[in-house]
Amino acid sequence: MRRNELEEEAIINALIQNFGIICNAAHTLGISRVTLKEWIDKEPKLHKAWRDSKEVLNDQVESQLIKNIKDGKETSIIWYMKTQMRDRGYAEQIEIKGQMEVKQLNINVLEEETKILLNNALNVITKNLPESNVEKIAEKIESTKDAHS
Repeated sequence: MRRNELEEEAIINALIQNFGIICNAAHTLGISRVTLKEWIDKEPKLHKAWRDSKEVLNDQVESQLIKNIKDGKETSIIWYMKTQMRDRGYAEQIEIKGQMEVKQLNINVLEEETKILLNNALNVITKNLPESNVEKIAEKIESTKDAHS
């Protein structure tokens, strides 16, 4: 093997041994992190080895997570539910996207139950809005109440 091939092989081995963590692989090779990152960015073979070595670690972490879940470890179970089961409602926060329009509504003619539901819905909707938007909504509701009183 030529010297460049030996260097390339050493770099690939360092990346594999260090699971693609560039700083650690550079330390193993006795070079700077910046230099190793530049080589990885320039050389497709090194870039592929870096990506592949990170995937090996990802697979190992994923396997450990599954083992923890099977062993009943609550932290792993909760983390999995929050990140992978959002479609089933397991999330720390719900993301609402889109425009919101407040239409005029005569709240005085509504049933008491409906008033409570509307107030609860308004609280949920405005919970994460900037204060200025909440104030505008409140003003709109107050003007609607005044107009129908």
